[in-house]
Amino acid sequence: MAELDERARLGVLMGGFAVTQMLYVAARLNLADHLARGPLTYEQLAAECGARPDPLRRVVSALAGTGVFEIGEDGRVGNTLMSALLRSGAPDSLRPLALLYGEEHYHAMAELLSAVRRGGTAFEHAYRKSHYSYLASNADAARAYHDAVNAETARSAEAAVRAYDFSGAEM
Repeated sequence: MAELDERARLGVLMGGFAVTQMLYVAARLNLADHLARGPLTYEQLAAECGARPDPLRRVVSALAGTGVFEIGEDGRVGNTLMSALLRSGAPDSLRPLALLYGEEHYHAMAELLSAVRRGGTAFEHAYRKSHYSYLASNADAARAYHDAVNAETARSAEAAVRAYDFSGAEM
């Protein structure tokens, strides 16, 4: 029985690349923002975000299977607590991270084997320059990177402050 559990877990890990890309699509199309006012049909959601209904249905249905979205009995798509974390501008939003992981970082990971065999980083193999050189020459990528890093830094700082006992501190 344990073999099946390990097999299933490994299978989920292997499919992680697809989930990363589906989360990227959801973030790039601002699906959680469009659903913030309430559930929509696939056709309504597709019209809102400039997508085609059938491929969007496949992506959203797959993400609903992981708990990211919910599909009501009437077939309309709604946000969950998880998809709400993909809303833009929310203080706890993971949207910048989904965009970062789904774009350059995703493509760079395709070169991981080259980096392991030849040295350097996967990013250098994919883009022929260092990560920071790439950011210096690509304003959109730099903005996405800085948004993600700033959001994660703020979350980490808040968690550290909540975890520390300041009751004995004096000003």
